[in-house]
Amino acid sequence: MSTDLDFGLDGLSPVDEHSADLQRNTWEGDYRLLAQHDVGERSFLLTFDTAATWDYLPGAPSLAAFDIVRDRQQGTFSMQASKHAVLAFSQKWLIERGCPPSATVPAGFLPADDLTVLITERISRSGDRYGVFDHQVMDGTPEAWTMAVDRAATELPVRLFLEEIQPDHHTYTVREGAFPDLDAAEEWLENRPTPLPPAPEDLGAEARRAHAALARSGTVTPTPVVAPAPAAPAAQPVVQRSM
Repeated sequence: MSTDLDFGLDGLSPVDEHSADLQRNTWEGDYRLLAQHDVGERSFLLTFDTAATWDYLPGAPSLAAFDIVRDRQQGTFSMQASKHAVLAFSQKWLIERGCPPSATVPAGFLPADDLTVLITERISRSGDRYGVFDHQVMDGTPEAWTMAVDRAATELPVRLFLEEIQPDHHTYTVREGAFPDLDAAEEWLENRPTPLPPAPEDLGAEARRAHAALARSGTVTPTPVVAPAPAAPAAQPVVQRSM
């Protein structure tokens, strides 16, 4: 797959002012194509904004997802876009608009471990579970994060999703930290006094995987692992990051 971005809009006019503004303010040469899925004249695009590091806002998100619908008969197109810091949230946006999950995976970049797969799938299929209120790409490092409120959490509702790319291995990890409130999450981000406090859901998943591995090895008889009860809705070398 070519990494050159082409919206395929030659000869077409925007159907509304929103689409016109997006086309006018998006220079295709700044973006690198990571994944694309076409359904007739509709295109779902996952891209990397190479110019994000020069944005007037430090730490601007570098992943951009596009949904483009062309009407050749009418000579028009519509365009929607959304920017994200963490890959899984870009995937979520595309999936919710009808893109198959498998088509949102960047070519040549894979999750580094099972926990990354678990958290990525949880985010990408989460619907309105997470209320995102901040995100940032850490310039000069391979790290990015998204902070959100988990509306399904009965405890530790503020969640910090920390993504790190391993460019030499073409892999990435995602970890989810859980905090009682925004101040605690921001304090951890600023000082990092401890390892990222894991989400209760991931502790349960790790326990289930550990028991499954022991069972396969035949070294122990597996004991039941109780999954967390369904949560009730709660009230509201140093490298540049690249893909």
